[in-house]
Amino acid sequence: MHDIGFACDVAAVAFDDLDVGKTVEYHVLPQVFRRDRVLLDCEDLRRRPVACELQREIADAGEAVSGAGASNNPNHPARWRAMQELLEEALATLIPSDAEQAAVAALCDSLLARARKAAPDGVKPLLVGSVAKGTWLPGADIDLFLRFPEGADLKAEGLALARAVLPNGEELYAQHPYLRGSVEGHSVDAVPCFAISDPSQPASAVDRTVFHAVWVHENLTDAQRDGVRLAKRFLAVAGAYGAAAAVGGFSGYLGERALIHIFRCRRSYPLR
Repeated sequence: MHDIGFACDVAAVAFDDLDVGKTVEYHVLPQVFRRDRVLLDCEDLRRRPVACELQREIADAGEAVSGAGASNNPNHPARWRAMQELLEEALATLIPSDAEQAAVAALCDSLLARARKAAPDGVKPLLVGSVAKGTWLPGADIDLFLRFPEGADLKAEGLALARAVLPNGEELYAQHPYLRGSVEGHSVDAVPCFAISDPSQPASAVDRTVFHAVWVHENLTDAQRDGVRLAKRFLAVAGAYGAAAAVGGFSGYLGERALIHIFRCRRSYPLR
């Protein structure tokens, strides 16, 4: 069974981290959560097609147990059990199948082998992102970082190596260019970066990503990774998942840090 308190907690921690407000009063029913600014009330959710479907499921879960003496208190045992069941159903759709996990693992091995063969001395390819951290959802992108010594020309040398991995990749730009392509039906980013030793002194915008991946991987258990998947889904249906300017929400790393903070603060956190 799942302790669903983390879903509201991660939202509260993340929003506080972004200085949206301080006082938190959250309820599972009839709202996903609410604050003094009422960021996610029912009216707001109705304007979000994907979230609206989840909101109806939450309401149905509450109505299904209302005849069993459940009050409006979201912590009533009957409502809690209904939400636990809903989360179990949701999680079943968020864990990649054994076949997909095997296919992605084989693809990652192939990409790494291709990059290592083409890489000049001193350059280390490695995986980052949700696949490396074990928090990925079905259909997730694969992030391959190409770590060059500081002082290298990431535009020339970096793109040349990226092109060896993704010959037909599309050239995109952040602080410096990288390639995005499709391999065996999976979106793959090949991103040149610098191999820094001190994460507080990045030479480019993406250099710390490698440290993020290692830290998250070392600080989550397998069961807690399922909690991260549920939290990502919670934020996604609220229209708050994704750090892109068009979304203005939470990156995967911010959500993972919030969950790790919650896991550490709780004595017990059963997710299975």
